[in-house]
Amino acid sequence: MHRTLASIKTFIFNNPILTFFFIATTIFYLFQHVISITWDFSSYVLNARCFFFDGQYCETQRPPLASLILAPFLVFGKLGEFLYIIGISALFFYSTLKIADASLNKQNSKEEKKVARWIFAFFSISIFTLLFGQKEGTELLTLSLLELAVAQIILGKNSGWFFGLAFLARYPSLIFIPLMFIYNKPKAILRNIASFAIVVFPWFLWNFIFYGNWFTGFIDGYAQNISLRQAIMPLNINDILAVSSYYTIPAILGILLSFFFIFSSKKEYKFTITIISLFTAILIWNYSTIPTKFPRYLFNLLIPIAFFSSIFLIFAISNLKRWVNVIGVVLGTLFTITLLTAFITTMHETKYALPFQEAADDIKQLNLEDCEILSPHWVPVTYYTDNVYPLEFNSVTQAIEKNKTILIFTKERTPDDSFTEQDLQQLPILKMTDDYVFYARSNIQEACSPKYLYNAPYIEDHCSMIAKAFPFLMEQIKSVCYSINRNP
Repeated sequence: MHRTLASIKTFIFNNPILTFFFIATTIFYLFQHVISITWDFSSYVLNARCFFFDGQYCETQRPPLASLILAPFLVFGKLGEFLYIIGISALFFYSTLKIADASLNKQNSKEEKKVARWIFAFFSISIFTLLFGQKEGTELLTLSLLELAVAQIILGKNSGWFFGLAFLARYPSLIFIPLMFIYNKPKAILRNIASFAIVVFPWFLWNFIFYGNWFTGFIDGYAQNISLRQAIMPLNINDILAVSSYYTIPAILGILLSFFFIFSSKKEYKFTITIISLFTAILIWNYSTIPTKFPRYLFNLLIPIAFFSSIFLIFAISNLKRWVNVIGVVLGTLFTITLLTAFITTMHETKYALPFQEAADDIKQLNLEDCEILSPHWVPVTYYTDNVYPLEFNSVTQAIEKNKTILIFTKERTPDDSFTEQDLQQLPILKMTDDYVFYARSNIQEACSPKYLYNAPYIEDHCSMIAKAFPFLMEQIKSVCYSINRNP
């Protein structure tokens, strides 16, 4: 322990810029979590409670890693969420140093290695990184694991462990699996495959034990985010620019410089450029094929943006040594602007500023803690109370007749609302505020529909969903799937 603390102290003393980057960004992530907690982050906390603390609400479509990491910290209550954020921030900086060393450090001196590290870290921390890195709970975690996986490939080491963990953090990380096969020796490829399988197998086994189907969680996630999405959105270059921001120009210059390295007689960076280029191509191709597109889904594009931008700046510094101090001032100024912009943007964010906690307090005051409550905003409220469930397509009139309570937030409607204002006007009001309304019978506390454990799969027939993805082998895949699972 003493040796570890001494190593950390030495690193801080020798790397003041990187230490400042870590502290500043971590403070921002903590501040962001104080300002608001999002739907997805709430879901991962709820799943962690459900797995280990007798929570009443689980979402099977959520990958498990974030909840598994969160779980031990939740013994500290709300503080545990902040400890999770600090831990993921530390993992991000560790992975950033690892991929910087693997991809950029062709230099010989310690000083050049140090410069390459903080340049890569600088380009990894954009406004996009700050605003979306830990807001939903898994983006920065997944990025960190993919950085470690890419670093392992560049070094010729086993990457399967990290690809497996990245898959358990966000299922779409599966698209990068082809990169595990870029090795010279068949044994190395087999080790990657075996490592990946060892990491993901317990999760698939858990699904089989509890739901009778190995693929329940994975296919539920696929169904919710891809298969059952009806809106088909075209690829928009603005989504990419939203991620690259004002690092677009150095990234483009780095790409042009990389072409020079590839086609020149120099071998420097060639293999690394090939790997990062394949990573980029896979990511953009996948983004172009998914039905619903948000810039957040391109979060992992930060790896190639940071790499190619760093290539350009390192080359520029090596040829403009007299301007090193000026370049340092410019980068420091840009980082400060980035940080301040992120803070200001977060303070003005209102989307998730709805009074969910106030509604939860009212649930307690109304003695409805043990009753079933339905709401279009069930996750952010049940985060506080553990007894709010999805309203979805339930008839609001029938729900009231069955002694259920309905909670509607009047200032935030959702695309899935299946009721009209006329429907609500016919319902008895239990309590009304400026922001939300409880609809229920006046004596609801005496005979309310009780709360229950909500952990049902997102869809019913997972084998059919798998088969639909392979239309030419649909019947064969469905038959095999049925044979290895207890439930469809």
